[in-house]
Amino acid sequence: MRVPSLLVGDGLVPSRRALPSALAVRLRELLCLDQLLGAFNTGGDKPRPYGVLASPAWRFALAVLLAMNAPAEQFREFGDWRVHYIAVGASFLPREVAERHGIVRGDNKAIVNISAIGADGRSGAIGIAGSVTNLLGQKATLRFREVRDGAAIYYIAPLDFEDAETLRFELRLTLPDHGEETLSFQQSLYGPLP
Repeated sequence: MRVPSLLVGDGLVPSRRALPSALAVRLRELLCLDQLLGAFNTGGDKPRPYGVLASPAWRFALAVLLAMNAPAEQFREFGDWRVHYIAVGASFLPREVAERHGIVRGDNKAIVNISAIGADGRSGAIGIAGSVTNLLGQKATLRFREVRDGAAIYYIAPLDFEDAETLRFELRLTLPDHGEETLSFQQSLYGPLP
């Protein structure tokens, strides 16, 4: 059975066809996580056998356990704007997607992905700058670049991280017809399974 893709275009922009219920969002998270876990055995730079983790039952059980504590959707609303945000390890991106967007994949590489949806339900161009700080107080500037994929507009910035590192993101947004806002969030990043 092929799990339907729940991402638009090249896999970097969340789908706008979101079902309204929290249960449906959790189900999508499970399916996406199952796709990622399944990719460990079939994709990537080299095949990685994981024994019992390769079985669909164990992958599903792990997905359920991880999704129980996962946020349903990461976004903040600023007036008529809904700003979606995520930081993800770049090693989880398919090689073709990373190459198409000039993203360096690696065990300690990640990207921050930001998209802003206006009142009309369409992606909008925004101004964005920001930084990331680890728990030791080490700070790095994020260098965002705009990506246009059909009607979708999003912003990605690469960053390095240590495995199991919690990072604090501080972003300054300039939203058309709204003004400046600050988006702060904290997220832990993990490298691939051993």
